[in-house]
Amino acid sequence: MSSYFFRPVLRDLTKGAKLAFARKFRYLDEKNVADYFGLGGNDPARTIRDYERNATKPLQGRLEE
Repeated sequence: MSSYFFRPVLRDLTKGAKLAFARKFRYLDEKNVADYFGLGGNDPARTIRDYERNATKPLQGRLEE
Protein backbone atom coordinates (compact mmCIF):
# COMPACT_ATOMS: atom_id res chain seq x y z
CA MET A 1 0.00 0.00 0.00
CA SER A 2 1.45 3.33 -0.97
CA SER A 3 0.47 6.54 0.75
CA TYR A 4 0.49 9.76 -1.18
CA PHE A 5 -0.17 13.20 0.17
CA PHE A 6 -1.64 15.67 -2.28
CA ARG A 7 -1.51 19.18 -0.94
CA PRO A 8 -4.58 21.22 -1.86
CA VAL A 9 -4.02 24.30 -3.98
CA LEU A 10 -4.81 27.76 -2.63
CA ARG A 11 -6.78 29.46 -5.41
CA ASP A 12 -6.45 33.04 -4.17
CA LEU A 13 -6.32 34.94 -0.91
CA THR A 14 -10.05 35.38 -0.34
CA LYS A 15 -11.53 34.15 2.92
CA GLY A 16 -13.52 31.48 1.06
CA ALA A 17 -10.43 30.08 -0.65
CA LYS A 18 -8.55 30.04 2.66
CA LEU A 19 -11.43 28.21 4.34
CA ALA A 20 -11.57 25.60 1.54
CA PHE A 21 -7.78 25.15 1.67
CA ALA A 22 -7.74 24.64 5.44
CA ARG A 23 -10.71 22.25 5.30
CA LYS A 24 -9.11 20.09 2.61
CA PHE A 25 -5.70 20.24 4.27
CA ARG A 26 -7.22 18.87 7.51
CA TYR A 27 -9.29 16.24 5.63
CA LEU A 28 -12.57 17.68 6.92
CA ASP A 29 -15.88 17.83 5.15
CA GLU A 30 -18.38 20.68 5.22
CA LYS A 31 -20.44 19.06 7.97
CA ASN A 32 -17.46 18.83 10.33
CA VAL A 33 -16.62 22.49 9.80
CA ALA A 34 -20.25 23.54 10.26
CA ASP A 35 -20.40 21.59 13.53
CA TYR A 36 -17.17 23.21 14.72
CA PHE A 37 -18.52 26.71 14.06
CA GLY A 38 -21.91 25.82 15.53
CA LEU A 39 -23.93 26.48 12.40
CA GLY A 40 -27.52 25.30 12.42
CA GLY A 41 -30.45 25.40 10.07
CA ASN A 42 -31.70 23.05 7.40
CA ASP A 43 -28.35 22.54 5.62
CA PRO A 44 -25.33 23.91 7.50
CA ALA A 45 -22.91 22.28 5.02
CA ARG A 46 -24.47 24.45 2.31
CA THR A 47 -23.54 27.53 4.33
CA ILE A 48 -19.90 26.41 4.36
CA ARG A 49 -20.01 25.78 0.60
CA ASP A 50 -21.42 29.28 0.07
CA TYR A 51 -18.62 30.76 2.20
CA GLU A 52 -16.03 28.86 0.15
CA ARG A 53 -17.49 30.09 -3.14
CA ASN A 54 -17.71 33.64 -1.73
CA ALA A 55 -21.42 33.60 -2.54
CA THR A 56 -22.21 34.90 0.94
CA LYS A 57 -20.22 36.47 3.74
CA PRO A 58 -20.40 35.46 7.39
CA LEU A 59 -21.99 37.89 9.81
CA GLN A 60 -19.59 40.00 11.83
CA GLY A 61 -20.42 38.08 15.02
CA ARG A 62 -19.30 34.80 13.47
CA LEU A 63 -15.85 36.17 12.71
CA GLU A 64 -15.14 37.03 16.34
CA GLU A 65 -13.79 34.43 18.71
